[in-house]
Amino acid sequence: MAKILLIDPDETHARELGNFLERQRFSVRVCNRETEGMNELGRNDAHFDVLILEMTRDRPEVWEVFSQVRRRMGDQVAPCLICTCRGYRGPQLDRKSVV
Repeated sequence: MAKILLIDPDETHARELGNFLERQRFSVRVCNRETEGMNELGRNDAHFDVLILEMTRDRPEVWEVFSQVRRRMGDQVAPCLICTCRGYRGPQLDRKSVV
């Protein structure tokens, strides 16, 4: 079973995505702040196969996570990194036509 660290400041989105992933039989640790997520990564007993980072807002602390992951992982194999981003395209978007 893959272990996933989900860092997402939107508590509702994080909870829903975390619940979905757990129903798919993944082990998920949800953090709502970047600092909390980095502390989790820094724990000696922590090993995550996947890091999911929500990047909808262009905030400096989000980009700092990339540098911190590299520093903290050292010579270890880094987890797979997945970045998510949500955007509003306006009322004119017909969702049925999106591929």
